[in-house]
Amino acid sequence: MGFLNPFWDLTGNLENKINKYTNELEQWLIKWKMKKSVEKSCSVVCSRIVSQKEIKFIVKL
Repeated sequence: MGFLNPFWDLTGNLENKINKYTNELEQWLIKWKMKKSVEKSCSVVCSRIVSQKEIKFIVKL
């Protein structure tokens, strides 16, 4: 059995939840014959980081 990183487990779970919610929303919109408005929508781009050993936060005041 390999090493399981809890961080990757959480991000994978979060990714699955977001995908599931997005699919459910799309099906609901189709059911009620509604369209998404790109002008009124906000998108978030998520990608997997293959190897990230250190995360730096830079705060400028």
